[in-house]
Amino acid sequence: MGHPAPVDVLRKMITTNMIKDVRVPLKLGGASACRGCQQGEKVQKPFPSNRDKRSYDKCELLHLDICGPMENDSLGGSRYLLLIVDEASGVDARRAFVYE
Repeated sequence: MGHPAPVDVLRKMITTNMIKDVRVPLKLGGASACRGCQQGEKVQKPFPSNRDKRSYDKCELLHLDICGPMENDSLGGSRYLLLIVDEASGVDARRAFVYE
């Protein structure tokens, strides 16, 4: 079911018997109770534009980012994500992996 709309909508669905066998904590507040959703909703100003800088050849400038360990494993068991972006082409590669 994922993360439904605000908790009051979920409660209404339960009281009108639209869904069954679901419990909602009484003290739960807000639409995004899970930590991942709360972090995803944070507002961050964009980075300054690179328009004034020189252009790059393919694979000359790569941006790498690694995320993890994630709170929950992916369906494939991965807990980390590696993201590589080529500045010149904008092509990105994402790889999920398990770190032992």
